[in-house]
Amino acid sequence: KNAPPLTKEFLLGLASAAPARPTVMASPEEVDGLEAKEGWDVEDWGNPVEIRVDDSAEGRGKVMVVKPKTGDHDKCAVSLLLKEDLTKLTNLTLEVRHNANAPIQIALAVRMGAEEKYFESRAVSVAPGQWKYDLKVDLMTKDFKSEASNWEYRTGLSDLNELRRLTLVIQGAEGKEVAFDRIRLEK
Repeated sequence: KNAPPLTKEFLLGLASAAPARPTVMASPEEVDGLEAKEGWDVEDWGNPVEIRVDDSAEGRGKVMVVKPKTGDHDKCAVSLLLKEDLTKLTNLTLEVRHNANAPIQIALAVRMGAEEKYFESRAVSVAPGQWKYDLKVDLMTKDFKSEASNWEYRTGLSDLNELRRLTLVIQGAEGKEVAFDRIRLEK
């Protein structure tokens, strides 16, 4: 049931023999996450980015595709205004795939509280070509950087009851497409 399709690439050894992860779920609500919400915007402190939300041909529902452009910065970022209480949530989880020639780096940033204090997680390396499933950022860790920590990874999030903005920070994907799916906050 989860065997790879018998394509020419598979038979010639050019495709992975790893079992395919099921992609069709019971309803669109179970498939789509925050990537399907309207309002994603480019952060002006990073490089320019094209953003679009597509219907997946793989039965995955909506997929947000980000295409970073070359600019003066070493990263780009896309954000979504989002009011959420994180006191009972522990992870931000997402799935990502890209077509760059080498691994890229993905970090999560949030703005918390009325003052919108900025916190950024450590970046995670994502290999090209395959979906990286269930990439998790622990929201309860004290391994974020912020202005208060002099931009060192040694602080936790403040004002957990008041998430104001969620940001995806991308490095190393200039001119390539990065697809985000099933972006969700979890217990």
